[in-house]
Amino acid sequence: MWKTTIATSLPTLLALMHCTPLSADGPPTTAPQTNTERWQLRRLHHPTPAELDRESHGSVFIYENFTDRSVDHAMDTHFERIQSMMFIGTIVTGESGEELIDPVTGEAVTEEDGCD
Repeated sequence: MWKTTIATSLPTLLALMHCTPLSADGPPTTAPQTNTERWQLRRLHHPTPAELDRESHGSVFIYENFTDRSVDHAMDTHFERIQSMMFIGTIVTGESGEELIDPVTGEAVTEEDGCD
């Protein structure tokens, strides 16, 4: 019987992936991003063969805190993979693409997903 143990932190794993900064549309950007943001963008736009294989066998990846425009773009660009994507915490943007901010909380407005 095989046993695998991973004793590495998430930030270390993400650093090992050599993530390239990407915007939600795919091209390189100079905008500061966290390792998690870069990892999600890489995973969405440039999945590895192993990730695509898992998707083809029914795996769903949950992407978090993308803007509504980025989600729309992802759905259009990667239509053949829609069944393997779930977006939560989607940030609502205004007409010019800026994130809408709740005046009471000061936080970004997110779409209601219908879950409590």
